[in-house]
Amino acid sequence: MDAPDISLRAADLLAGPRGRRLLLEFGCDVADNALASAVHEVSADLDPQRDRIARYARYTDDPGDTAGASAPATPDTVARLLTVAAGRIPLPDPTAGQLRDALGTSVDAARYWCPSDGADVLTADPAVRAALTPWAEHLAASPLTDWWWSAPDPADQWTVAWGEDAAPCPAMTAEKKISNLLAWCTRTRESEQRDSGFLDRLRSVTAAAGGDWWSVPLWEVPASTRAWPDGTGGGDPVGALFVEDRWEDAFCATRFTPPEHARIREITGADDWSALCREFPLEVTWSRRREWWEVTGRDSRDAGPWLIPDWSAVADRWDAVHLTVAGYLNAATRSIPVPGADGQDADSVIAGWGPDVTYWLR
Repeated sequence: MDAPDISLRAADLLAGPRGRRLLLEFGCDVADNALASAVHEVSADLDPQRDRIARYARYTDDPGDTAGASAPATPDTVARLLTVAAGRIPLPDPTAGQLRDALGTSVDAARYWCPSDGADVLTADPAVRAALTPWAEHLAASPLTDWWWSAPDPADQWTVAWGEDAAPCPAMTAEKKISNLLAWCTRTRESEQRDSGFLDRLRSVTAAAGGDWWSVPLWEVPASTRAWPDGTGGGDPVGALFVEDRWEDAFCATRFTPPEHARIREITGADDWSALCREFPLEVTWSRRREWWEVTGRDSRDAGPWLIPDWSAVADRWDAVHLTVAGYLNAATRSIPVPGADGQDADSVIAGWGPDVTYWLR
């Protein structure tokens, strides 16, 4: 097997908000307190919802008393501290626990119904992004992250059912999966039709109604992940550890046996997702308008359509679709161009799909 291209893997981690947030969290964990303190201060200043929160706070500091006050931290401060910390050779090798914590924080911060938080805004700053490059190269070279770029392991797949009294996920026939996907796509089209009325097109995006924000057929077909490789063989399923918009902590994990000779479509980054949407387009321009504007700043009324895959059509060609961990870190919570779909340029968002999750469509 050829050695991986570390520079390409590092580029995956730097491309999207989720990857950059993971790198920032790892840096704060292993560097001195100065970095974590600066990140906390600057993230609070950059948080789009900070003013709303501040209305409920009382400030008692005397603004005229600045004796001994240090200069406020800025994104450049964070970039400098990241560069200084990365220059301390060698950087510590990541542990499975550190990677789990950093990935967990990044996934927990993925939100599609409100603006990105201050730390995500911070990592988009060009100076901070550049300063994260050696951190990305360091994690990309670790043997512990090698599986982030790998296909599903058929011998190590687990489904997760949620709740204190959850039972193992029941088996589902291929016919039932297809029926569920057809029904899901029908509901999605009906929702799009309801939200595409003349008045909705005239409204500003801030006056548009919110609604569904996910891109995948949640709960309609089985979904599985491998177990988190913690070095002991007793790791929880990845699908239980990293969940966008988590609503439950208790779960029941069940070993899952994939179909033999399954045709699995791999999503390893934004380009793969774009290609899937272009091949099997399902328009959600108006039903996702408000929610995805919140997270991307793109208003589909002016910028053009939103697309997601038509999952019932995908199932005609593929038995399953797998989102690698690296693919998630590269592409989630950002606007992904889909050029030439249905004769026009569009965009899409990967939303609600966790890292390493495979959806079994047939």
